[in-house]
Amino acid sequence: SMATRAANERAGSLLGLGVAAGVLGSAFGFIELFGALQMIPKEQWSAALARATPIALTPVVWSLMLLIPLGLVHAAAKFTEQRRRDR
Repeated sequence: SMATRAANERAGSLLGLGVAAGVLGSAFGFIELFGALQMIPKEQWSAALARATPIALTPVVWSLMLLIPLGLVHAAAKFTEQRRRDR
């Protein structure tokens, strides 16, 4: 139906926005990381990078942990709707 198709399109848009939000969060994390590096001696940069990089990537990880299951549900709903239309 038209309503189902519109809901599927909205869900797809929300999935894309969720990934974009995670990437944006990580971009801010890396901005903070490189700003913080300027405040410590260069000899400590490799240790600081090793610790801070996973922290900066945390928003992407969270967004993917939430969006992958939602994406699977979205794909299953689209598949079910397509099968219903094909009958």
